[in-house]
Amino acid sequence: MLLFLISTILGSILLILSYAIPTRAIYKNATESATVFLEEGMYKQLITGYSNSQLDNYTDAIIMGEIIYKGKESIVNKAMKVYRKEKENPIDDFIKTINEDPLESKSYERYWHGNIALFRPVFLFFSYSNLRVVNLFVQFLLVSVIIMLMYSSPLKRYILPFILSIFFLFPFTIGFSLQFSPIYYITLVSIILLLKYKNWFMKQDRYLYLFLLIGILTSYLDLLTFPVLTLGMPLLFYLLLYNKNIKNKFLNIIKISLMWFLGYFGMWILKWVIGSILCGENFFYTAINAAKYRVGTNHVRVKAIIENVLVYRKKSFALIFLGIFIYYTVIFIKNKIRITKLKVLEILPYMLVMVFPLVWYFIISEHSLTHFWFTSKSLIVSLFAILISLVYLSTTTLEK
Repeated sequence: MLLFLISTILGSILLILSYAIPTRAIYKNATESATVFLEEGMYKQLITGYSNSQLDNYTDAIIMGEIIYKGKESIVNKAMKVYRKEKENPIDDFIKTINEDPLESKSYERYWHGNIALFRPVFLFFSYSNLRVVNLFVQFLLVSVIIMLMYSSPLKRYILPFILSIFFLFPFTIGFSLQFSPIYYITLVSIILLLKYKNWFMKQDRYLYLFLLIGILTSYLDLLTFPVLTLGMPLLFYLLLYNKNIKNKFLNIIKISLMWFLGYFGMWILKWVIGSILCGENFFYTAINAAKYRVGTNHVRVKAIIENVLVYRKKSFALIFLGIFIYYTVIFIKNKIRITKLKVLEILPYMLVMVFPLVWYFIISEHSLTHFWFTSKSLIVSLFAILISLVYLSTTTLEK
Protein backbone atom coordinates (compact mmCIF):
# COMPACT_ATOMS: atom_id res chain seq x y z
CA MET A 1 0.00 0.00 0.00
CA LEU A 2 1.27 3.44 -0.98
CA LEU A 3 0.76 4.94 2.49
CA PHE A 4 2.99 2.26 4.05
CA LEU A 5 5.69 2.83 1.43
CA ILE A 6 5.63 6.59 1.97
CA SER A 7 5.60 6.19 5.78
CA THR A 8 8.55 3.76 5.75
CA ILE A 9 10.67 5.91 3.46
CA LEU A 10 9.78 9.19 5.17
CA GLY A 11 10.19 7.69 8.65
CA SER A 12 13.63 6.34 7.78
CA ILE A 13 14.73 9.64 6.19
CA LEU A 14 13.61 11.65 9.24
CA LEU A 15 15.59 9.39 11.58
CA ILE A 16 18.69 9.58 9.36
CA LEU A 17 18.40 13.38 9.16
CA SER A 18 18.05 13.64 12.93
CA TYR A 19 21.25 11.64 13.42
CA ALA A 20 22.94 13.91 10.87
CA ILE A 21 22.63 16.72 13.42
CA PRO A 22 26.03 16.95 15.15
CA THR A 23 25.73 15.67 18.71
CA ARG A 24 27.84 18.56 19.96
CA ALA A 25 25.07 20.95 18.81
CA ILE A 26 22.52 19.40 21.16
CA TYR A 27 24.87 18.13 23.85
CA LYS A 28 24.58 20.99 26.35
CA ASN A 29 20.76 21.09 26.33
CA ALA A 30 20.42 17.32 26.33
CA THR A 31 22.85 16.62 29.16
CA GLU A 32 21.09 19.15 31.45
CA SER A 33 18.55 16.38 32.03
CA ALA A 34 21.13 14.49 34.14
CA THR A 35 20.53 16.96 37.01
CA VAL A 36 16.78 16.36 36.77
CA PHE A 37 17.22 12.59 36.79
CA LEU A 38 19.53 12.71 39.82
CA GLU A 39 17.07 14.86 41.77
CA GLU A 40 13.95 12.87 40.86
CA GLY A 41 15.26 9.33 40.53
CA MET A 42 13.84 6.80 38.09
CA TYR A 43 10.21 6.69 39.18
CA LYS A 44 9.26 9.89 40.97
CA GLN A 45 5.58 10.11 41.94
CA LEU A 46 4.22 13.62 41.54
CA ILE A 47 1.59 12.68 44.13
CA THR A 48 2.99 10.25 46.69
CA GLY A 49 1.09 6.99 46.78
CA TYR A 50 -0.52 7.44 43.37
CA SER A 51 1.27 5.15 40.95
CA ASN A 52 -0.44 6.69 37.92
CA SER A 53 1.22 10.02 38.83
CA GLN A 54 4.60 8.33 38.42
CA LEU A 55 7.18 9.62 35.95
CA ASP A 56 9.13 7.24 33.74
CA ASN A 57 12.58 8.77 34.07
CA TYR A 58 13.97 5.25 33.59
CA THR A 59 12.86 5.25 29.95
CA ASP A 60 13.51 8.98 29.50
CA ALA A 61 17.13 8.34 30.53
CA ILE A 62 17.31 5.62 27.86
CA ILE A 63 15.94 8.06 25.28
CA MET A 64 18.43 10.75 26.35
CA GLY A 65 21.26 8.23 26.15
CA GLU A 66 20.22 7.46 22.58
CA ILE A 67 20.01 11.15 21.72
CA ILE A 68 23.60 11.96 22.84
CA TYR A 69 25.18 8.73 21.57
CA LYS A 70 28.51 9.46 19.81
CA GLY A 71 29.46 6.06 18.41
CA LYS A 72 31.48 5.58 15.23
CA GLU A 73 28.72 3.71 13.42
CA SER A 74 27.33 5.16 10.20
CA ILE A 75 24.38 7.55 10.39
CA VAL A 76 22.14 4.98 8.70
CA ASN A 77 23.19 2.29 11.16
CA LYS A 78 22.52 4.60 14.11
CA ALA A 79 19.10 5.52 12.73
CA MET A 80 18.05 1.90 12.24
CA LYS A 81 19.57 0.31 15.35
CA VAL A 82 19.45 3.25 17.82
CA TYR A 83 22.39 2.81 20.17
CA ARG A 84 23.10 3.88 23.72
CA LYS A 85 25.80 3.13 26.28
CA GLU A 86 24.76 0.55 28.87
CA LYS A 87 26.13 -1.12 31.98
CA GLU A 88 23.86 -0.57 35.00
CA ASN A 89 20.59 1.39 35.27
CA PRO A 90 19.76 3.95 32.56
CA ILE A 91 20.31 7.05 34.72
CA ASP A 92 23.77 5.94 35.87
CA ASP A 93 24.59 4.89 32.31
CA PHE A 94 23.50 8.29 31.01
CA ILE A 95 25.71 10.12 33.51
CA LYS A 96 28.66 7.86 32.72
CA THR A 97 28.07 8.52 29.02
CA ILE A 98 28.29 12.25 29.72
CA ASN A 99 31.52 11.66 31.67
CA GLU A 100 32.79 9.54 28.76
CA ASP A 101 33.36 6.50 31.00
CA PRO A 102 34.06 3.32 29.02
CA LEU A 103 30.74 1.52 28.48
CA GLU A 104 29.52 -1.02 25.98
CA SER A 105 27.18 0.07 23.20
CA LYS A 106 23.76 -1.54 23.03
CA SER A 107 21.26 -1.34 20.18
CA TYR A 108 17.48 -1.16 20.58
CA GLU A 109 16.35 -1.92 17.06
CA ARG A 110 12.95 -3.57 17.48
CA TYR A 111 11.14 -0.20 17.70
CA TRP A 112 11.15 2.59 15.16
CA HIS A 113 12.19 5.18 17.78
CA GLY A 114 10.54 7.89 15.72
CA ASN A 115 10.56 10.02 18.86
CA ILE A 116 14.29 10.47 18.30
CA ALA A 117 13.50 12.17 14.99
CA LEU A 118 11.44 14.69 16.96
CA PHE A 119 13.55 15.15 20.08
CA ARG A 120 17.03 15.49 18.58
CA PRO A 121 16.10 18.67 16.65
CA VAL A 122 14.14 19.96 19.67
CA PHE A 123 17.24 19.80 21.87
CA LEU A 124 18.91 22.30 19.56
CA PHE A 125 16.65 24.89 21.22
CA PHE A 126 15.42 23.55 24.56
CA SER A 127 16.80 21.90 27.64
CA TYR A 128 14.98 18.95 29.21
CA SER A 129 13.31 21.15 31.85
CA ASN A 130 12.29 23.76 29.26
CA LEU A 131 10.85 21.00 27.09
CA ARG A 132 8.65 19.89 29.97
CA VAL A 133 7.17 23.39 30.22
CA VAL A 134 6.60 23.59 26.46
CA ASN A 135 5.08 20.10 26.51
CA LEU A 136 2.59 21.03 29.23
CA PHE A 137 1.61 24.24 27.48
CA VAL A 138 1.08 22.69 24.04
CA GLN A 139 -0.86 19.76 25.49
CA PHE A 140 -3.06 22.11 27.52
CA LEU A 141 -3.63 24.16 24.37
CA LEU A 142 -4.68 21.09 22.37
CA VAL A 143 -7.13 19.99 25.08
CA SER A 144 -8.56 23.53 25.12
CA VAL A 145 -9.04 23.43 21.35
CA ILE A 146 -10.95 20.15 21.66
CA ILE A 147 -13.21 21.62 24.34
CA MET A 148 -13.93 24.69 22.20
CA LEU A 149 -14.71 22.53 19.16
CA MET A 150 -17.00 20.35 21.27
CA TYR A 151 -18.75 23.43 22.64
CA SER A 152 -19.54 24.67 19.14
CA SER A 153 -20.82 21.26 18.03
CA PRO A 154 -23.63 18.89 19.08
CA LEU A 155 -21.13 17.30 21.49
CA LYS A 156 -21.43 20.05 24.12
CA ARG A 157 -23.02 17.67 26.63
CA TYR A 158 -19.93 15.42 26.46
CA ILE A 159 -17.44 18.11 27.50
CA LEU A 160 -17.59 17.19 31.20
CA PRO A 161 -17.03 13.46 30.51
CA PHE A 162 -14.05 14.39 28.34
CA ILE A 163 -12.53 16.65 31.01
CA LEU A 164 -13.00 13.98 33.68
CA SER A 165 -11.35 11.39 31.46
CA ILE A 166 -8.36 13.65 30.81
CA PHE A 167 -8.08 14.30 34.56
CA PHE A 168 -7.78 10.58 35.28
CA LEU A 169 -5.03 10.39 32.69
CA PHE A 170 -2.94 12.61 35.02
CA PRO A 171 -1.73 14.84 32.15
CA PHE A 172 1.08 16.40 34.19
CA THR A 173 2.89 13.05 34.17
CA ILE A 174 2.63 13.01 30.39
CA GLY A 175 3.91 16.56 29.95
CA PHE A 176 6.86 15.72 32.19
CA SER A 177 7.84 12.53 30.30
CA LEU A 178 9.33 12.19 26.83
CA GLN A 179 8.22 8.56 26.94
CA PHE A 180 4.50 9.33 27.29
CA SER A 181 4.10 12.47 25.18
CA PRO A 182 3.91 11.08 21.61
CA ILE A 183 0.82 8.95 22.35
CA TYR A 184 -0.96 11.92 23.92
CA TYR A 185 -0.17 14.19 20.97
CA ILE A 186 -1.39 11.64 18.44
CA THR A 187 -4.62 11.19 20.39
CA LEU A 188 -5.37 14.90 20.81
CA VAL A 189 -4.50 15.90 17.24
CA SER A 190 -6.58 13.01 15.86
CA ILE A 191 -9.60 14.14 17.86
CA ILE A 192 -9.16 17.73 16.66
CA LEU A 193 -9.03 16.55 13.03
CA LEU A 194 -12.23 14.54 13.47
CA LEU A 195 -14.04 17.46 15.09
CA LYS A 196 -12.78 20.09 12.66
CA TYR A 197 -13.10 18.17 9.40
CA LYS A 198 -15.87 15.68 10.15
CA ASN A 199 -17.69 16.30 6.85
CA TRP A 200 -14.52 15.73 4.82
CA PHE A 201 -13.73 12.48 6.63
CA MET A 202 -17.26 11.21 6.03
CA LYS A 203 -16.80 11.30 2.27
CA GLN A 204 -15.57 8.11 0.61
CA ASP A 205 -14.79 6.51 3.99
CA ARG A 206 -11.74 8.74 4.46
CA TYR A 207 -11.94 8.23 8.21
CA LEU A 208 -10.61 4.70 7.64
CA TYR A 209 -7.39 6.10 6.22
CA LEU A 210 -7.14 8.48 9.16
CA PHE A 211 -7.18 5.56 11.58
CA LEU A 212 -4.69 3.69 9.41
CA LEU A 213 -2.39 6.71 9.66
CA ILE A 214 -2.99 6.94 13.43
CA GLY A 215 -1.86 3.32 13.78
CA ILE A 216 1.23 4.00 11.67
CA LEU A 217 2.19 7.08 13.70
CA THR A 218 1.61 5.23 16.96
CA SER A 219 3.96 2.47 15.86
CA TYR A 220 6.55 4.98 14.66
CA LEU A 221 6.62 7.23 17.72
CA ASP A 222 5.69 5.01 20.68
CA LEU A 223 7.84 2.67 22.78
CA LEU A 224 4.87 0.49 23.81
CA THR A 225 3.31 2.67 26.49
CA PHE A 226 -0.51 2.81 26.25
CA PRO A 227 -1.06 2.74 22.46
CA VAL A 228 -4.73 1.70 22.66
CA LEU A 229 -5.41 5.31 23.69
CA THR A 230 -4.82 6.45 20.10
CA LEU A 231 -7.46 4.00 18.89
CA GLY A 232 -10.06 4.20 21.64
CA MET A 233 -10.44 7.93 22.22
CA PRO A 234 -10.67 9.03 18.55
CA LEU A 235 -12.99 6.07 17.90
CA LEU A 236 -15.38 7.20 20.63
CA PHE A 237 -15.43 10.70 19.11
CA TYR A 238 -16.12 9.15 15.72
CA LEU A 239 -19.11 7.28 17.15
CA LEU A 240 -20.42 10.49 18.72
CA LEU A 241 -19.99 12.51 15.54
CA TYR A 242 -21.32 10.12 12.97
CA ASN A 243 -24.76 9.06 14.13
CA LYS A 244 -25.78 5.98 12.21
CA ASN A 245 -27.85 2.95 13.09
CA ILE A 246 -26.50 0.46 15.59
CA LYS A 247 -25.54 -2.12 12.99
CA ASN A 248 -23.46 0.39 11.04
CA LYS A 249 -21.77 1.59 14.22
CA PHE A 250 -20.67 -1.95 15.06
CA LEU A 251 -19.43 -2.51 11.50
CA ASN A 252 -17.49 0.76 11.62
CA ILE A 253 -15.91 -0.16 14.95
CA ILE A 254 -14.66 -3.37 13.36
CA LYS A 255 -13.41 -1.64 10.20
CA ILE A 256 -11.72 1.20 12.09
CA SER A 257 -10.07 -1.18 14.55
CA LEU A 258 -8.77 -3.37 11.73
CA MET A 259 -7.33 -0.33 9.95
CA TRP A 260 -5.63 0.87 13.13
CA PHE A 261 -4.13 -2.56 13.84
CA LEU A 262 -3.04 -2.87 10.21
CA GLY A 263 -1.25 0.47 10.48
CA TYR A 264 0.23 -0.28 13.91
CA PHE A 265 1.59 -3.76 13.31
CA GLY A 266 2.25 -3.24 9.60
CA MET A 267 4.50 -0.26 10.31
CA TRP A 268 6.25 -2.19 13.06
CA ILE A 269 7.04 -5.08 10.73
CA LEU A 270 8.25 -2.68 8.07
CA LYS A 271 10.85 -1.39 10.56
CA TRP A 272 12.28 -4.88 10.78
CA VAL A 273 12.23 -5.16 6.99
CA ILE A 274 13.93 -1.83 6.23
CA GLY A 275 16.37 -2.30 9.13
CA SER A 276 17.36 -5.76 7.93
CA ILE A 277 17.91 -4.43 4.39
CA LEU A 278 19.90 -1.31 5.33
CA CYS A 279 22.00 -2.93 8.05
CA GLY A 280 22.39 -6.39 6.51
CA GLU A 281 21.19 -8.04 9.72
CA ASN A 282 18.16 -10.06 10.76
CA PHE A 283 15.99 -7.66 12.80
CA PHE A 284 13.16 -10.18 12.93
CA TYR A 285 14.87 -12.59 15.34
CA THR A 286 15.26 -10.22 18.31
CA ALA A 287 11.96 -8.46 17.60
CA ILE A 288 9.87 -11.63 17.51
CA ASN A 289 11.53 -12.98 20.66
CA ALA A 290 10.79 -9.72 22.47
CA ALA A 291 7.19 -9.78 21.22
CA LYS A 292 6.70 -13.32 22.51
CA TYR A 293 7.97 -12.25 25.91
CA ARG A 294 5.72 -9.17 26.08
CA VAL A 295 2.64 -11.23 25.22
CA GLY A 296 3.24 -13.32 28.35
CA THR A 297 1.64 -16.57 29.44
CA ASN A 298 -1.93 -17.54 30.29
CA HIS A 299 -1.51 -17.50 34.06
CA VAL A 300 -0.80 -13.73 34.15
CA ARG A 301 -3.52 -12.52 31.77
CA VAL A 302 -6.30 -11.99 34.30
CA LYS A 303 -3.79 -10.67 36.82
CA ALA A 304 -2.66 -8.04 34.32
CA ILE A 305 -6.23 -6.77 34.00
CA ILE A 306 -6.74 -6.69 37.77
CA GLU A 307 -3.48 -4.84 38.50
CA ASN A 308 -4.28 -2.13 35.96
CA VAL A 309 -7.80 -1.62 37.30
CA LEU A 310 -6.59 -1.52 40.91
CA VAL A 311 -4.42 1.51 40.13
CA TYR A 312 -7.62 3.51 40.59
CA ARG A 313 -8.47 1.94 43.94
CA LYS A 314 -8.02 5.17 45.90
CA LYS A 315 -10.37 6.97 48.28
CA SER A 316 -10.13 10.19 46.28
CA PHE A 317 -11.06 8.40 43.07
CA ALA A 318 -13.89 6.61 44.86
CA LEU A 319 -15.30 9.96 46.01
CA ILE A 320 -15.15 11.32 42.47
CA PHE A 321 -16.87 8.22 41.08
CA LEU A 322 -19.47 8.47 43.85
CA GLY A 323 -20.07 12.11 42.95
CA ILE A 324 -20.57 11.16 39.30
CA PHE A 325 -23.01 8.41 40.31
CA ILE A 326 -25.01 10.76 42.54
CA TYR A 327 -25.07 13.45 39.84
CA TYR A 328 -26.57 11.17 37.22
CA THR A 329 -28.91 9.55 39.75
CA VAL A 330 -30.34 13.00 40.53
CA ILE A 331 -30.77 13.68 36.80
CA PHE A 332 -32.56 10.39 36.30
CA ILE A 333 -34.91 11.05 39.22
CA LYS A 334 -35.49 14.76 38.51
CA ASN A 335 -36.29 14.24 34.82
CA LYS A 336 -38.08 10.93 35.39
CA ILE A 337 -35.84 9.24 32.86
CA ARG A 338 -36.91 5.83 31.65
CA ILE A 339 -34.18 3.53 30.37
CA THR A 340 -35.78 1.91 27.37
CA LYS A 341 -34.57 -1.11 25.45
CA LEU A 342 -33.74 1.15 22.49
CA LYS A 343 -31.52 3.38 24.65
CA VAL A 344 -29.66 0.35 26.00
CA LEU A 345 -29.09 -0.88 22.46
CA GLU A 346 -27.81 2.56 21.43
CA ILE A 347 -25.01 2.50 24.03
CA LEU A 348 -23.78 -1.00 23.15
CA PRO A 349 -21.20 0.30 20.60
CA TYR A 350 -19.66 2.44 23.34
CA MET A 351 -19.63 -0.53 25.69
CA LEU A 352 -17.73 -2.51 23.07
CA VAL A 353 -15.03 0.18 22.87
CA MET A 354 -15.00 0.24 26.68
CA VAL A 355 -13.45 -3.25 26.80
CA PHE A 356 -10.63 -2.43 24.36
CA PRO A 357 -8.08 -1.68 27.11
CA LEU A 358 -9.03 -4.87 28.96
CA VAL A 359 -8.55 -6.94 25.81
CA TRP A 360 -5.15 -5.27 25.30
CA TYR A 361 -4.10 -6.15 28.86
CA PHE A 362 -5.25 -9.73 28.32
CA ILE A 363 -3.23 -10.14 25.12
CA ILE A 364 -0.13 -8.06 25.94
CA SER A 365 -0.20 -9.40 29.48
CA GLU A 366 3.45 -9.43 30.56
CA HIS A 367 4.03 -5.84 29.54
CA SER A 368 0.71 -4.70 31.04
CA LEU A 369 1.46 -6.44 34.33
CA THR A 370 5.04 -5.20 34.62
CA HIS A 371 4.20 -1.61 33.69
CA PHE A 372 0.67 -1.42 35.12
CA TRP A 373 1.33 2.03 36.59
CA PHE A 374 1.38 3.60 33.12
CA THR A 375 -0.47 1.05 30.97
CA SER A 376 -3.45 1.75 33.26
CA LYS A 377 -3.76 5.12 31.52
CA SER A 378 -5.50 3.25 28.69
CA LEU A 379 -8.47 2.86 31.03
CA ILE A 380 -9.55 6.43 30.33
CA VAL A 381 -10.97 4.94 27.12
CA SER A 382 -13.19 2.76 29.30
CA LEU A 383 -14.08 5.68 31.57
CA PHE A 384 -14.96 7.97 28.65
CA ALA A 385 -17.12 5.24 27.11
CA ILE A 386 -19.00 4.76 30.39
CA LEU A 387 -19.52 8.49 30.88
CA ILE A 388 -20.75 8.88 27.30
CA SER A 389 -23.25 6.11 27.97
CA LEU A 390 -24.46 7.78 31.18
CA VAL A 391 -24.96 11.08 29.39
CA TYR A 392 -26.82 9.34 26.60
CA LEU A 393 -29.07 7.40 28.96
CA SER A 394 -29.81 10.55 30.97
CA THR A 395 -31.19 12.44 27.99
CA THR A 396 -34.95 12.64 27.68
CA THR A 397 -34.90 12.02 23.94
CA LEU A 398 -32.84 9.84 21.69
CA GLU A 399 -30.15 11.45 19.56
CA LYS A 400 -30.98 11.50 15.89
